[in-house]
Amino acid sequence: MYCTKCGRKLEDGEVCTCTQKTQAPHMQADTAQVKKMQIEQPGEKQFEEYIVKPEQTKTEQSKQEQTSQSEPTQAHAQAADDEKTQKKKVFKDIHLNEKDAEWAKEKGTQAAGTIKEIGKKMLCTLKKPVSYAAEMAENEAGNDGFKLIVTKAVVLTVIILLVAVSIGKKLQGWIEIPYGNVLLMMVAVTLGADWLETALLRVFNGVFKGNASKNAMYAVVGTRAVYDLATILVTVILFKFVDVIALGIGAALVLLGIYVEFAAYIHVVEMNEDKKVIAFFIAKICTLIIALLVVVALGKDILYIISNWNNIGYYMN
Repeated sequence: MYCTKCGRKLEDGEVCTCTQKTQAPHMQADTAQVKKMQIEQPGEKQFEEYIVKPEQTKTEQSKQEQTSQSEPTQAHAQAADDEKTQKKKVFKDIHLNEKDAEWAKEKGTQAAGTIKEIGKKMLCTLKKPVSYAAEMAENEAGNDGFKLIVTKAVVLTVIILLVAVSIGKKLQGWIEIPYGNVLLMMVAVTLGADWLETALLRVFNGVFKGNASKNAMYAVVGTRAVYDLATILVTVILFKFVDVIALGIGAALVLLGIYVEFAAYIHVVEMNEDKKVIAFFIAKICTLIIALLVVVALGKDILYIISNWNNIGYYMN
């Protein structure tokens, strides 16, 4: 009997050991490989981590994907909110601009209407001073005479200030123009003087037992204010051409203004005819004296400039 593996002759019932000898090295090698693997492989905890890590990696990847997907969504939502806020702001600005434009348009329309109305009243005063003064005196609610007084004060003050600024630029610092005193003096000799005359006319009406309302006195002084404004404008325009003629025409127009004022006064005041002349004259003289005192007090520097006009002309040239 022979071994089917190695061909060795065997006795009856004998088992050949070639197979065992062959397997022993393999078993030893397998045992050594297992020990090596146990040494080289991580512990239980590390092995678990090794096993779980792919799942964790997958979860983290899923979270990253969700985050990466949510970030554009959040950015888009933020951009939409910013755009909405910007649109609201733009709409608000447009709405405010429209309101401002409407307010400016409304005020401009009102100003244009007021200027047109005052211009119409001034033309009526120039055409028919006495009869229109009587109409203004009867219109208690309108207070048209006072509006004419204010118009004269504003226009003349602006003109004088523009002239002062022009002279100051030409002087180039050689002489300083006192613009504040110019403004105060113009307000005093226009609005202040006319208001003072109105008050004095009422006072002397009472002294001489006359009867006239406050609105009637404003109508009288307002009529003269219109002629004062026309006189100054005409004189300034003519002065650019012929100064002597301009001064002569200006003086004549001043007298005309006083005459028109007196005519309006005797028409609207209820008083003895002889006393009207005296009351008007006294009020006029008092107003003139007080106005001169104010001009001297406020306009010392201005009077100095006027008195040295020839020297100033030298610097201007």
